[in-house]
Amino acid sequence: MVDVISTLGTFFLLGLGAAAPVGPINIEIMRRHLNISCLHAVVFGLGACFADIIYLLLLGFGILQLFSNTIFMPILGFLGALMVIWFGITSFINKKNEENINIISKPYHRQFFDGILLTLLNPYNVIFWLSVSAQLNNIASGKYSLAIGATGTIIGVIVWVAFINTVIFFSRKMLSHRVIKFINYTSGVILIMLGIYFFSYSITLFNLKFS
Repeated sequence: MVDVISTLGTFFLLGLGAAAPVGPINIEIMRRHLNISCLHAVVFGLGACFADIIYLLLLGFGILQLFSNTIFMPILGFLGALMVIWFGITSFINKKNEENINIISKPYHRQFFDGILLTLLNPYNVIFWLSVSAQLNNIASGKYSLAIGATGTIIGVIVWVAFINTVIFFSRKMLSHRVIKFINYTSGVILIMLGIYFFSYSITLFNLKFS
């Protein structure tokens, strides 16, 4: 029982560690909450949670380590950079009337899929899970430890998604439309800058591995 609680707690903290850092996922959650709705942002965050579970399972079966030394990493970085830049650009091209249409027309499964895709294509998520792979192999050595670990990770990410959306929900009431618009544009600039950085990092990674 102690081992179960210890494993669950460790992976809970890893889930928080994967979800909490400021990056494209949290910026996009904030942007969708402010511009579309709280529920859309939550569904997007759950998609990101599902992607972390995919990475955890790939790591548990040793597949992620095999990909880490192949051309997979630079390609992942290029695709992730393009997606982050595109989300940043949409911050500027979506006008208010278009946002209202998006609330109705964009189904929740698309929000969920966006969360999965952006998380899977974020090269720093791969680096995060690879960096803790040695510790995971020591912790997740029992028969059901990987399932327990996945549960802990899900709880950790969900707690963070709930926390950040709760903060935005209550603080939004104090924000004027002009401030929300400024935050939206600022988030777009940050996303574009992160995308450019990811693209530059992927080029460096490609040159290191294949030059």
